[in-house]
Amino acid sequence: MILRHHRIHTKTSNLVEEHGKECKEWKIDLDDQQKCLPYMYWVPKMHKNPSKQRFIAASARCSTKQLSATITKCLKEVDTYHAKIGKQVYSNSGINSYWIIGNSSKVHRMIYRSNERKNVENIATYDFSTLYTNIPHDKLKARMESVIRSAYNGQDKKYLSVYKTKASFVNNPRKETKAYSESQLIEMVNYLIDNCYVTCGDKLFRQKIGIPMGTDCAPFLANLFLFSYENEWMMKTAKPTESSPKASMTLYVTLMTYSQSTTMD
Repeated sequence: MILRHHRIHTKTSNLVEEHGKECKEWKIDLDDQQKCLPYMYWVPKMHKNPSKQRFIAASARCSTKQLSATITKCLKEVDTYHAKIGKQVYSNSGINSYWIIGNSSKVHRMIYRSNERKNVENIATYDFSTLYTNIPHDKLKARMESVIRSAYNGQDKKYLSVYKTKASFVNNPRKETKAYSESQLIEMVNYLIDNCYVTCGDKLFRQKIGIPMGTDCAPFLANLFLFSYENEWMMKTAKPTESSPKASMTLYVTLMTYSQSTTMD
């Protein structure tokens, strides 16, 4: 049995106070409703046989909420950069190194085009049954550092300025605007990964493997983590082509429906 959480014998108020101090260093303020830690709840997965459960960290109001929301805006810009580069690589070489999709519409368009060209013989779908809870923290940190640094370097910008609804790469941020260098963003991501706490009743746990479902930036962390491996593998093994092959090919669509099987000690 893999234990993804371990019991912490620390006062919740001390952790919340520490989170508040760290967030203030990044110009992030907590309101009174956010001065608490996430609690754990679960939802049944009745479509499974036998039925299973998904554990979720209720993070709508907690001491890392604003930090995670800020990271989300930044990682969305990092993701957008890699998507743009992926399109350029595909246009120049025929190699698709970027496989992240925001919703199923892109899959539908891909299938429609393939039906028109009649160049697909098989469609296979795959599912991650336990992705979020299986990501090792050391590998996640290393991969996130890599994709963040490459985005800053590729954009040739020093900062990501964070606004009310989005973030943007800039060189000269306004004094009143939240703006983060690549080293600061990496530090923020690492801090959040190291501070995934949940309460269950009167007990406190820290997640030592994986990331919690419920925190704002979890989808971007998981997607960019997988992207770093996919991009690396595609660029090493795929051979450039002048045009897409019209012969038979297999279309693989990965449906990342994440389930959680968290255990506690």
